Amino acid sequence: MASPTSFQEIILRLQQLPRLEVKSRYESQRARRGGGTAPAALGRSLGVRYLVNGTVQRAGERVVVRVELTRADRAVGIWSERYDQTSANVLDVIDAIARGVATGVAGRLLPSEATDLARRPTADPVAYELFLRGNFSLAQRTAGGLAHAVEAYEAATARDPAFKPALARVAYAYGLGIVYGVASLPFDSVVVRAGRATAVAMRQAGDLSDTWLAQGWLLAIQAFLGLGPDMGPARAALARAIALDPRSAEAHHQFAAILTFLAEDSLAESEYRRALALEPGRAVTMYELAELMLARDRPAEAALLLDSVLATDSRYARAFMLRSLIGVLRGDPAGALADANRALSAAGGNTIQEAHAYHAAALAATGDTAAARTEADSVSLTAGIGVAAFPYVVMGDRARALAVLAGMPSQTMRCAAARSPVLRALRGDPGFERMTAPCPWRR
Repeated sequence: MASPTSFQEIILRLQQLPRLEVKSRYESQRARRGGGTAPAALGRSLGVRYLVNGTVQRAGERVVVRVELTRADRAVGIWSERYDQTSANVLDVIDAIARGVATGVAGRLLPSEATDLARRPTADPVAYELFLRGNFSLAQRTAGGLAHAVEAYEAATARDPAFKPALARVAYAYGLGIVYGVASLPFDSVVVRAGRATAVAMRQAGDLSDTWLAQGWLLAIQAFLGLGPDMGPARAALARAIALDPRSAEAHHQFAAILTFLAEDSLAESEYRRALALEPGRAVTMYELAELMLARDRPAEAALLLDSVLATDSRYARAFMLRSLIGVLRGDPAGALADANRALSAAGGNTIQEAHAYHAAALAATGDTAAARTEADSVSLTAGIGVAAFPYVVMGDRARALAVLAGMPSQTMRCAAARSPVLRALRGDPGFERMTAPCPWRR
């Protein structure tokens, strides 16, 4: 039983009870960093009455778990327990902790609540722990993390072929890998595996929200890359995912991303904020909401969101990139270059090319045009969503920036890129106007 994975599962179980408002792991981590660990201070920072603390110690196959429920304002213990179990009992331990915390806070549980807390997607404890490990790695949104996630999910389904949530997550992990990469796998292989895994999930786990999440995401990426129809089918699939599980922060997040591509900005913002209400502190959601705020000419809000992202994850490369862009737009080239350097230091996998594009744009803003052009010319034309065009706009090379946009693989991608505040400098150019005429945001 590993601390980051199993305690996250306990949080998710408790969040299924309408009577309880449970803060996310991200919020708890931020509160501890910002206000100390005294119960009263933590309670005030989080806005909660009760705190749950726990530790996990592993020695071979044995696991010792200690959990305590405390009344925050009085620093009084309400319930505590020690579990000395083997790894095979991980499901029993999770059940017992969730039940003990829920009872300590809410009192006697209703029969339906007890059933919800005890619901298990598999009877195999090892498969379940592999699933939890996969969830932890998936949340990192990196090529290495997704490789670990796929490995864990596939190992879980090998142990229990009927483990439907793991089947759905295999598909979703490969789908995310089309954007973020999957370590040691070429792009074409990831695309093929995403399609196959999603088809398997739709056949065997079509009643799950996560399956429709994987399907919607894959359809969106296909549309984005010019490999499939428009965003309509993706939107319908994500709406189905939300209908199946209205409390899925991930489904609300990806639905918001599709709405952003469709230029339904107000609804997209509402969906991002819904995802954050369900799972506060989600770095990826705060980051993409910051992108939307920037596209909607709200840079101050974008900057605050990016600060929150970096407070949650100080190595979030794309947050440094977007903050660098804000520095360029605000006329702060030194700050822009500093953030671009931080992005290069933190970037890995598919984000390296994007980091170089932002760095070149920051160099151009400082006046170092020669170095900026050398770096910009080395960036893949498909890096990010049009970011390869940014440095040329900052250098005043409109022709080259337009050529980058024209070389993008789909109209959907061009439309998404053209909304960037950097590329607004191209508006009025006949070539830009022709390329963006079909875009939803022009209607």
